[in-house]
Amino acid sequence: MKSPTILLLTIVFALTGCDRQVAMRQTEAMIAKSDAKAQPAEARGYVAENVEAERISLNDVDRAESAAAAIERKIIRNADLTLEVSSPAEAQRKVSSIAESSGGFVVTSESKQREDVEPAKRTRDIKLVVRVPSSHFEAAAAAIEGLATNVVQRNIAGEDVTEQFIDLEARLKTQKALELQFLGIMKQATKVADALEVQRQIAEVRTEIEKLEGRKRFLENRSSLSTITVNLLSPTPIVVSTTGFGRNLRDAVSESIDLATGMVLFFIRFVIVMVPVVVFVFLPLGLSIFQLRKNNSLFKTKFIYATLVLGLLAAACSKSVSDSNNQSVPLAANGVPRIASVNVVKATPQEAVLQPGASAQALVPLKIDAGYHVNANPPSYPYLKATELEVQAANGISVSFFIYPDPITKKFSFAEKPLAVYEGDTTLKVQLKADKSAKSGSHNLFAKLRVQACDDQVCYAPGTIDLTIPVVIK
Repeated sequence: MKSPTILLLTIVFALTGCDRQVAMRQTEAMIAKSDAKAQPAEARGYVAENVEAERISLNDVDRAESAAAAIERKIIRNADLTLEVSSPAEAQRKVSSIAESSGGFVVTSESKQREDVEPAKRTRDIKLVVRVPSSHFEAAAAAIEGLATNVVQRNIAGEDVTEQFIDLEARLKTQKALELQFLGIMKQATKVADALEVQRQIAEVRTEIEKLEGRKRFLENRSSLSTITVNLLSPTPIVVSTTGFGRNLRDAVSESIDLATGMVLFFIRFVIVMVPVVVFVFLPLGLSIFQLRKNNSLFKTKFIYATLVLGLLAAACSKSVSDSNNQSVPLAANGVPRIASVNVVKATPQEAVLQPGASAQALVPLKIDAGYHVNANPPSYPYLKATELEVQAANGISVSFFIYPDPITKKFSFAEKPLAVYEGDTTLKVQLKADKSAKSGSHNLFAKLRVQACDDQVCYAPGTIDLTIPVVIK
């Protein structure tokens, strides 16, 4: 009688969708009733006592957990900050330091250059997403705001998920109790069909338990660690109107001077070009015509041909020498031979050692030839090319962020204001992180180093150096 009764209760439970706890009580009652005829009194007493103890313990746990939940609230806190800073790259390093000192970490770091037709208006924007413990949320947000010269946007939001958390715990408790009841029924099943049906019910309950536990872990993680999204912007340049009579007058005078200078230079070039033509072409030709009047016609003809040939040869030689002089060595604007930027910078990446799931820094020392320098990151002017390192992630090794050295400031003749530069020996740093699944052994990360070399007079064309950063995972 026991097995048909169990199967009937299970089918009715699946079709009607009644509350699982009601079905559990009915199932227990029917099992106890059916077992009463076949089992001794001691066994029936043990089942009743076990069921009653389970109900009492569940009620106690429910009251205890509800009281604890009422004391400790679960609140998800998020902040979205848009800040104007004097140096986005320097502010990026400080935000990372604030997150780490607060017991948090940097989730993502993105850098993007805003394009503009005018090079002077090109700026670099940086976006960071950091997570800090909820107990340090206010202090970390305030410290990050303190880096700004102007707070463009500030949005702080909080979501109380305490009710959801308590509801999840109650549903988890109910589902686990139901699972225990089904396991008890499973032990008493005597037919294969009954056992399969109970097994299906257990699988459904277990799936629901895993979903509830996953949601609970998500809420715990989001409430224990707050998220701060930081957008770092370069200051917006203030455009000053340059119109007016005085400005127009100065422009007109400047243009007139440029025009007069161009005319003088054209006249000088014309005279220089015409001197050999007059000496080697027109002068012999005039002498030939003068001699024609005195000598016979045959001598006149030979003399004319010889003069023309000599004049053409002299003109050709003069042009050939001039072209060879102009093309011998490429010169910069100041007459100095051009230099390739990649030839004055030597980069020697050092080996980085990581452990699975951990982070470490990879060092890229630079040696810049004496008499030269490269632009710092960020550069003093947007039209200057910053020294920039790009590393490709591979083999379970990801790139978190870059750390550029503090620049030196020097005054150069080709710039109105002092420039931030690197010279001599300096070191670039890149923060690497190995996944927990990263394989042990030696790995190579391919990188590109972009530099623009300058001397005290002029800056040269930018160049790219291909690098390989050795990484060892132990």
